[in-house]
Amino acid sequence: MVGRRNRLRTMMLLAGLVAGAAALTRLRTRQKSQTGPDDAAGAKLRRRVLMLLENARFEDDPRVQNEARALTEAGYEVTVICPGEWGDPRHAVLNNVRLYRYPAPPEGSGTIGYLIEYAYSLAAIAVLSLYVRLRHGFDIVHAHNPPDVLALIAAVYRPFGARVIFDHHDLAPEMYLARFGDAGSSWLYRAQTLAEVLACRLAHHVIASNESYKRREMELSRIPADRITVVRNGPDPEQWKPVAADPDLRARSSAIIGYAGVIGQQDGVDYLLRALHHLVHTLGRREAFCVIIGEGDARLDLMRLASELGLDDHVWFTGWVPHEDFVRYLSTIDIGVVPDPSNPFTDRSTMLKLMNYMAFAKPVVAFDLPEHRASGADVPIYVPPNDEAAFAAAIASLIDDPERRAALGARGRERVERHLAWRYSVRPLLNAYERVARDALRGTVPRSEDGSGFDARARRALTVPRMMQLHYYAIRAVSLGSRYGLGTARAERRLLDCVRLLSRYNGRLTFATPGRVVASKPEFFRRIQDLGAELAVHGYDHVDFRKLEPDEAAAQYRQAVQAFEEAGLTVDGFRCPYLSFSAEQHAALPNGAFRYSSNRALWWDVIPSARLDDATPVMTRLLGSYCPEPANRKLALPWLDDGLLEIPVSLPEDLQLYDGLRLAPDAVAEVWVAILRKIHSRGELFVLMFHPELFDRSASALEAVLREATALTPSVWITDLRSISRWWREKAAFRADLREDSDGLEIRFDATDRAAVLVRDLDVPGAGRPWFGRYRLLESRSLRLPAELRPLIGVAPEAPSSAVALLRDLGYIVDDSPAAIRCSVYLDEATVAGLQSEVELVEQIESTKAPLVRFGTWPGAARCALSITGDADALSLGDYLARVVRR
Repeated sequence: MVGRRNRLRTMMLLAGLVAGAAALTRLRTRQKSQTGPDDAAGAKLRRRVLMLLENARFEDDPRVQNEARALTEAGYEVTVICPGEWGDPRHAVLNNVRLYRYPAPPEGSGTIGYLIEYAYSLAAIAVLSLYVRLRHGFDIVHAHNPPDVLALIAAVYRPFGARVIFDHHDLAPEMYLARFGDAGSSWLYRAQTLAEVLACRLAHHVIASNESYKRREMELSRIPADRITVVRNGPDPEQWKPVAADPDLRARSSAIIGYAGVIGQQDGVDYLLRALHHLVHTLGRREAFCVIIGEGDARLDLMRLASELGLDDHVWFTGWVPHEDFVRYLSTIDIGVVPDPSNPFTDRSTMLKLMNYMAFAKPVVAFDLPEHRASGADVPIYVPPNDEAAFAAAIASLIDDPERRAALGARGRERVERHLAWRYSVRPLLNAYERVARDALRGTVPRSEDGSGFDARARRALTVPRMMQLHYYAIRAVSLGSRYGLGTARAERRLLDCVRLLSRYNGRLTFATPGRVVASKPEFFRRIQDLGAELAVHGYDHVDFRKLEPDEAAAQYRQAVQAFEEAGLTVDGFRCPYLSFSAEQHAALPNGAFRYSSNRALWWDVIPSARLDDATPVMTRLLGSYCPEPANRKLALPWLDDGLLEIPVSLPEDLQLYDGLRLAPDAVAEVWVAILRKIHSRGELFVLMFHPELFDRSASALEAVLREATALTPSVWITDLRSISRWWREKAAFRADLREDSDGLEIRFDATDRAAVLVRDLDVPGAGRPWFGRYRLLESRSLRLPAELRPLIGVAPEAPSSAVALLRDLGYIVDDSPAAIRCSVYLDEATVAGLQSEVELVEQIESTKAPLVRFGTWPGAARCALSITGDADALSLGDYLARVVRR
């Protein structure tokens, strides 16, 4: 009877909590509806996060700390409910994260203890979550397992507008079996499996810690792939790096083995101890010493096992140690070990300790498990799963080979820096949050596979022009609310991050910025310029120049140039908002103010038509504004237009890809890399246009483009639009002087040192190293040829002057003299007239099997050029709203 009354009291308490949450949430909702619509400030609707954590203190869980820090840095307000130790304040703020702690229960030591621990913790978390709801409010509940039932508490708030994210750290059912084995209760295992399924299905989005977990969620819980984001654990190389060795630990042995992690029943430390017994007592490696750093419910049992195995002089259990000692100890060890045995839990789980050893440049010995290989690749030494003798032998081989240890450690550190560092997980985490927030504001429902249902009908309705406009503005409102802050700090940080990214690849970029924005923060933009970025005019106000009268357009240009000059900024070029400059506006430009324009666009066909068919109205509207020409007809190269150099942009850009096609950053990277490869094959110019307010989302895609650019051969010139403009004018002065005599033809090349002279299908002295295709680099600035050779492009007198100018822009040496017909490539009037585009003209020349001499299109023998350009329309939400009002 007593047990029944206690259970009834507990059920009534939880029911009361739910009812109280419901009533108070309705009250808050009514109050909000009386004071104004909550969605008038999109940022508020999505920015408050409540994290639920049961199995560790916040300070002891690196993954939760990393995620909370990434979210606060992205502008989210984060509150964490977690257990606390004796002496921890019940409420604290740590690194801008608000903490509410409840007294931690004793860890369960069996099935009953397990249940008591979780029941107490869940009740405490439920009460604190209600308090946070009333005190601070939250829009997203982020539940970190274990246990999976935390997501059930989060789901209580779903009917009242909160979005739920389930962060799948561990496979709780398999971890339970790994801890308790046959002593575990089968009904409890089934209950935890059910809890996992419910947690995944009740969440609006699931965060998996690796691909194995993602597959598990898709197979067991039937969660669609697009509702799962993989956010891997990973160390921070700046924090986790070697320091000076600990002298006391170093003095204990010349061969120190290290284990750093949780010491639970499931963590394989017993396998490590038996392997150490084999190493010391069977293999005779008496010098071996192992430091076991960490705490857990199995530590005392394992200390007794170490004594039984005769390892008291060879093993040191440190227990919990401060961070500084932890770093020193890992810097001191010679070999890191990952003894987690093979079982259904460890085979799918990522072990952070493996990556920590690699971050400290330590060689690693590990059992050969799938996720160990996913993290370590070929860096660790793998031994057959659960084979303690093989584990000992691998350790012995490393003890005997210091050079191999150093080499493996260096490779491990490099892998962390290039692939495994936490910074590579920040973008996927923020993408998941943006997806959840975007769906919340759109009120989306899962899409039907057969095209039926609300979502499909709504998309069909949006084909009505008026609905398309409303949908466009709704999407833009959501995106802008999430990308701008009330102040300028976030935008300034993003612009600086852009500059730093380009500088890592020895490149410079161009920001097109309205004069009014420059005038509001002149010191900041001078700093941007001093760091090497170019600032281009983006109008004075962010307006569509096609809608302005000539005198209005002239005033915009004049005010913008004045704002730039007063801010101490050098002006070379301009790009109008929406690429809205037209030939009719030439007269409105201030005399001599601009040397280039970047207002024409080319569309690269790199997106499947099926994906384009599913585009949002953002894509339709932007295509209508940009009016791009097809890149399969027009060359992606600058051209002179009434004395002004036009430098075309290549599309699609980031707004089209993110808001127009709803692509993820990795898909955006694929699109841009595909464009770069096409441009490299054609030897042209990729002007990539992006919006800095999206930089946090686009950084990985931009870096993928830059990595590809640095890997391609011949090289890619990464530079700003100003340098493109100056090079194009420099190149226009290059000349090839032809001198014929009885001995043949001499060509002297009059060009700057940056010019490259290319020869094709010519066996002549000085035709140096291969360049691209059939071309080689000429090492000298002159060429002597037999009289019968004339490796130039001859054009008929009737050929269009535009075609001749285009060929010279490309670097071809054009002969339009009476001797033109003797050239190795001859273009008569009929041939030129029969070609349908600029691209066909170049393909005609390059496909001809004939010798040719020409200048390279780009400096320094580069094959193509890449210019990354950001339209910095605003620095704050206030800037954006002000521009809307001025319309």
